[in-house]
Amino acid sequence: RWEPMGTREYYEYRRAIYGDITHKAILVDAAGTLLAPTEPMAQVYRTVGDKYGVKYLEDDILMRTSRPWRARAPPNKTLTGALP
Repeated sequence: RWEPMGTREYYEYRRAIYGDITHKAILVDAAGTLLAPTEPMAQVYRTVGDKYGVKYLEDDILMRTSRPWRARAPPNKTLTGALP
């Protein structure tokens, strides 16, 4: 059976700590594709940042997080608003 490197070690580590494995998968959601957030993303990032002493305005967070999306936009197209 094929498995990625480190999988067995991680499985044994989790089993040693928690007994049986509690999670079988990790789901990652981007741009509201699976989950609908209850708070705007920038507000969540600001709240978490405040907790750890990182101070940014929500507008700064939006600018910094949208920059990579704009950089990936196809030629002659611009991204405005939420991504589909």
